[in-house]
Amino acid sequence: MCGSEAFCGDLIGTGLALIFFKPFVNFIVWITPVDNIAIQISMLHTVFKTLNTAILMPFSNQLVVLSRKIIKNDGTKEKTSYHLEFAESSFTKENPAMHIIRMEKEIADMTDVAREMFDHLQIGIKARDDDFIEEHIDEMVYEENYCDQMHEQLVRYAINCQQLALTEPQRTNVSIMISVIDEIESMTDQVLAAGLLLKKSIEKKMKFEQDDMERLIPYVELARQFLQFIHININKHLNEDKIAMATELEDSIDLYRKNLKKLARKRLESGADVKSELLYLDIVRQIEKIGDHAFTISGLLAQTI
Repeated sequence: MCGSEAFCGDLIGTGLALIFFKPFVNFIVWITPVDNIAIQISMLHTVFKTLNTAILMPFSNQLVVLSRKIIKNDGTKEKTSYHLEFAESSFTKENPAMHIIRMEKEIADMTDVAREMFDHLQIGIKARDDDFIEEHIDEMVYEENYCDQMHEQLVRYAINCQQLALTEPQRTNVSIMISVIDEIESMTDQVLAAGLLLKKSIEKKMKFEQDDMERLIPYVELARQFLQFIHININKHLNEDKIAMATELEDSIDLYRKNLKKLARKRLESGADVKSELLYLDIVRQIEKIGDHAFTISGLLAQTI
């Protein structure tokens, strides 16, 4: 979740924590190995975020809708354009890590925008109606353009960082960051491409069997889970266990894609509408590419030092 969705999620989580406040606090005290208030507060925050995410993750689409009803759009964009200035000073020259921390924050923000774009797409695939065109596609176009701006300026920022007196691990990580930025931007291209295909199918009034659209839903959910995985682990080194999780997600998406393509070919052989089936296959391919970019990012994160 991001933006207003995250706000609503935290609000609901806080309400639940207040209802079960005493047992929740007792649980924190019980699982904290030492009697240290600072560690207990840190543990409380970690457990709260983990439980809140686990409880609300199945309701992410509903939270998007709820947040938009509660927090009305005033008709202006939250962000009109992206601007990242490389402010060099004697302090930052001696402490280049400050620039790297700034880059990490901006990359995390970029993954937020990518996830928000995917939320729009997922809502459209579930409903596939005129509301998607009226309420979501313009937002997706705007967010993809915003990511293009982030990509250009973040890469320029990283190149400026490379001119500083970095340690070898820092230099390696900055180079990896540039590749991660490239992959996130390419991912948003695929999300928008899938959204535009969906828009075309609605405008052309293409007919898809209900079962065929329902088969897309778990496939799209796998891609969303991979995006969530990247969001949680962005700017972190991925160990073997995390890479194994990423590999499992990638393999699951590939297997689903093969099955969906096989079913589409059978429908074509049975006389289904060629244009509709080809567009359906294009959407399937775009979702697969989103998973491919997420897997590439996972591999890059595993190389960080």
